[in-house]
Formats: sequence, C-alpha cells, structure tokens
Amino acid sequence: MMRIVICFLLLNFCSCKQSNDANNCESAEVFEVVDLSSLAGCQFLLQDNEDRRFEPINLLNIKPDVKAGDVINAKIKVENDLAGICQAGEIVSIICIK
Repeated sequence: MMRIVICFLLLNFCSCKQSNDANNCESAEVFEVVDLSSLAGCQFLLQDNEDRRFEPINLLNIKPDVKAGDVINAKIKVENDLAGICQAGEIVSIICIK
C-alpha cells in the first residue's frame, strides 16, 4: 500500500509545471498588449511585431495587472479547438511569461 502512495505522490510531483518557469520560455516572443474592449466580446489582445493579433484565454489569470501598451515576452500556444466572440485574432493560451 505504501508503494502505491509513494508512486502516486511522485507522479503528481513530476507532472506539475509552473506557467512562469523560465526553462519553458526559451522561444518566447515579444507582444504588445492591445485593448479592444470597444469591440463587442473583446478585451485585451496580444499583437506581435508583424501586426498579427492573438486573443489569449488566460492573460488575466497569469498577469492580472496588465494594461494596454504593456510589452510582454510570452510563449503562446494556438488553441485550434476553441472559438471566441471577439474574432479579432487567433485564440491562444499563454504557456509562460518572461
């Protein structure tokens, strides 16, 4: 029984990842935070240096004090299985922020 408990604890410990872990952010990109709350269903979007816009689903969870004009280094993942109301950019989740 003790072996099962130890294995369970080890699996839980090894499977946890921190969202702001610097090792996960090696390929982070630079984004400017853009406020599109004037459009229905929009709030903050990320805009890269090629003027592409991304709608992050977890920006305020990771960085609750964000404001328009902030520049962040983040690694993002496109979420192809999600749809947004804003429709001003691809839906993404932020993996980490430097």
